Amino acid sequence: MNLKELELKLNDYKIISFDFFDTLFLRKVEDPESVFDLVGMKFGIDNFKVLRKEAQKLAFAEMITNDKKEITLDNIYDNFKSLNSTKINEIKSYEFKAELDVIYPNPEIIFLFETALKLNKIVVITSDMYLPVTYFELCLEKYNLPKTPLFISSDRNSTKRDNGEIFEKLINEFTVAPEDILHIGDNYLADVEKAEEKGLNAYYYEFSEMGMSKNISISDSVVSGLTDYRIHNFPVDSGENFAYSHGGPTVTGFNQWLLKASSKDNIDVLLYLARDGYMIKKCTDMASTKNNITLPSLYFKGSRTSFILSSITSCNFNEYIPYFVSGAYELSAHELFERIGVVPPSQKVLDSLGFYEDIALKNINYDSIYNLLSSMKKDILKVCRENRRGLHLLLSELNLPENANIGIVDVGWKGSTQEAFEAAIAPYFKFNIYGYYFCLTERHGDNKRSMISDMNFSDEKIDAIYKNRIVFELLFSAPHETIIGHIPCEGGVSFIEDDRQSTARTFFTPFERGMVAFFDEYEKLVKCLDFTPEVAALITPFVEFAISGEWKKNQYISHIQNFDAWSATKNMTFTPSQYI
Repeated sequence: MNLKELELKLNDYKIISFDFFDTLFLRKVEDPESVFDLVGMKFGIDNFKVLRKEAQKLAFAEMITNDKKEITLDNIYDNFKSLNSTKINEIKSYEFKAELDVIYPNPEIIFLFETALKLNKIVVITSDMYLPVTYFELCLEKYNLPKTPLFISSDRNSTKRDNGEIFEKLINEFTVAPEDILHIGDNYLADVEKAEEKGLNAYYYEFSEMGMSKNISISDSVVSGLTDYRIHNFPVDSGENFAYSHGGPTVTGFNQWLLKASSKDNIDVLLYLARDGYMIKKCTDMASTKNNITLPSLYFKGSRTSFILSSITSCNFNEYIPYFVSGAYELSAHELFERIGVVPPSQKVLDSLGFYEDIALKNINYDSIYNLLSSMKKDILKVCRENRRGLHLLLSELNLPENANIGIVDVGWKGSTQEAFEAAIAPYFKFNIYGYYFCLTERHGDNKRSMISDMNFSDEKIDAIYKNRIVFELLFSAPHETIIGHIPCEGGVSFIEDDRQSTARTFFTPFERGMVAFFDEYEKLVKCLDFTPEVAALITPFVEFAISGEWKKNQYISHIQNFDAWSATKNMTFTPSQYI
């Protein structure tokens, strides 16, 4: 029986009982014992998890000696022999708080909880747990859920797991027949077998993708728990879910590395280049608001194309003809000009020269293409001059002193955008330029930083990342088309987009929603826990997923068309996997 079918059966029962942990509520950590690690870090006790688990064992032994059925949080901390009472109470209070910080309602089951209430059923929570009743009351209050009868083992001195005695107390308290109760839980022994032994009906809530890994690092546990799609209940194959689970952690990890790396270089301003820098800038802004980060930065609508155009003059024009024709094999002649913001000759003129609209440039000899570009030299150089003026205006508006340190932020891969930027501004500005990249595939100089290189990834893995680069570029994108120019206009600079496809806003908006949702959850959690996961824990899962090629099976991504604007053409449709 699936959950939808279960919903239809709720009306058959008088009482609906819900297990709490891993059923009605989930934790934002994969390993529940990560809470012990957080406590240990907070109080500087390296072996706290070992001490905490030992104290719990002693509490169980004491429980048996005293003929009790369950332990309490107080029992556990009473068995900490190496700490004074003041410290014990402080640590115990923090563990209680941490457990409250990491909890959140499971939308798959909360929906059933709320449906049962609407059906006027008696709804109860039945849980084997040492935490006190006040904890469960605060959890419900935190998420604006109604108070409900609580059958908590630490309060009722009875459990589900041992002999199902707590179910007997539930039956007796409401004086109903056992078969009029439905209990829902994730532990087959405690929630199904013991419930059925007492005559209750039981539903086994099984979620196969739950990791529940033990003894993983606290960073891995927090990131894995936080990326569970149920936190926001995004549809599995949606753009929001892909971006929340993969893009959010990856961009967050890169942003953490970026802020640390740029601080070492005494950067005066960070320029997040379009489009790769859009979500990184958004992540920086959200982190800055919560953490008082004051480094000046802006989303800079410049690109490799606009910077290269800004570098071209009548003297070096011929040197750039190979650039103009790069990646143009499937393009028509007019698209060759449109992608650099130049108005092409009329199709009638192009037809007269043999450049028919339905003939790709790969079918035309190079000399003819060279002659066509040469004939358009005046028009191309005019666009180049306008781009150069626009770039000059943009940088002048920053009011930076000579020899200022400028950081540019880009996804990678060879650092050619930075080189184009440096070449374009060299005649006019004396700035020190530093590049910050997710990944560079080639050895780089002193002014280029690569996060992947800093993390000592092997050359083989870097090659695999580059082979699957399109999926990284999809996440490090923006809800606008590729910027191909920055032209002076009345009141400032007008940014020219390559609008031949006009698909970016449609496909990327769900990505943006998903990543922003992760950024928000992440910032709230790290602030509550006073703990920041390591960069490797944030980025490694997606790196491994990307290089495995599994991303090609994602339904949302498979429907994106002609993402790479430079090679995009109306003559053909490319999906992301075809760019590899």
